[in-house]
Amino acid sequence: MSKNWSFVVIFVFVFLGLASCKKNTDTAGGTPAAAPFTSPGVVDNSNGMYVRLEDGVSYSYAVHESSSFTTSCTVTTSSTNKDILCYVEGKELDLFYNGASLVFNFPSNMCSYVNWYPYFYYDLQPGVGPTSVSYDIDANNNKVNVVIAPVGTASLVGSDIVCTYDYTKSGNPNCCEGNYNLTTRTWNATTSSYSAAVTVASKWEGNGHDCLAGPGVVSQPKSKDRFPLAQIYYVEGQGLNFRYKIDSPISTATQKQVYVANYYNLADNAGAKPAALTSPNTTYFGTPQDTFEVQCLDRAYEEQARIRVMIREWNLTSEYNLGATGNPDTTGNESAPWGAFPNNDFFDWKDWLNVYPGR
Repeated sequence: MSKNWSFVVIFVFVFLGLASCKKNTDTAGGTPAAAPFTSPGVVDNSNGMYVRLEDGVSYSYAVHESSSFTTSCTVTTSSTNKDILCYVEGKELDLFYNGASLVFNFPSNMCSYVNWYPYFYYDLQPGVGPTSVSYDIDANNNKVNVVIAPVGTASLVGSDIVCTYDYTKSGNPNCCEGNYNLTTRTWNATTSSYSAAVTVASKWEGNGHDCLAGPGVVSQPKSKDRFPLAQIYYVEGQGLNFRYKIDSPISTATQKQVYVANYYNLADNAGAKPAALTSPNTTYFGTPQDTFEVQCLDRAYEEQARIRVMIREWNLTSEYNLGATGNPDTTGNESAPWGAFPNNDFFDWKDWLNVYPGR
């Protein structure tokens, strides 16, 4: 079988009773955790591998298998289709204010291991800087005759050559990577000419993975180049039940709806994913994780079942109430007397597509 995840970190837990394991911390509030649950829940051995909503919350969402609003997000040992995509449906202000809390269950007789990888994306575009920069330093110590190749990958900003993907001047990360040759000449007042050109091998000092955002960036351990890692849990004979808390966008620094709402439709972008959910250069940058994904694995790392989850926001309650026939992306303005207010109050991936959300 093909292993789609480039990076995996393995945690093997010996459960002496799930309820007694108290060292695992919540992922809410930006605190990284060794596991995605606050405290292990009670394993449900009767209803298969599933994703449900946490009980007792003050908002009303729906979760279902993507092909039908009435089919639960469940895979059992007898299921014909063991690779399913599920949708969590929520009204846009509910999602913005509350985030979401999902419960994942794996019965004791279905999986030897569980592979877990939550959603994340690029909120700023990472990139590779120019491969060649040259300039002269004139009699006034100014950089002149600047030549940058490829064009558009850097520019002269004040007295600095700044890579297009270096956002430090606006208080954000430097996400520019790559090597380049820097060639300079210096004005010699004695000879009234420029010195011989000097070329130095140089490096853009950023890290593209610093431009990642999303729940998976918060909860997951990182590789040495700061890319979020998948996690594997040993569950054979004991199962696993955990809650994953996704922070509300209103509680995050950027307050972007896509922090929680990861749903997108390929038809909205001519069959392509939104740019922020892809890698602009796979030699340098990892590919984001576009769903909340769990795999049920045997001891040979062969997939027995998989569930992927997308959270979809709805712009109008009236459309949400229609279910499968409703339109989640209603545009235009509200009806009188509120006509100055848009129906689409928070941007999801349909509104970003080839634009990065930013910080």
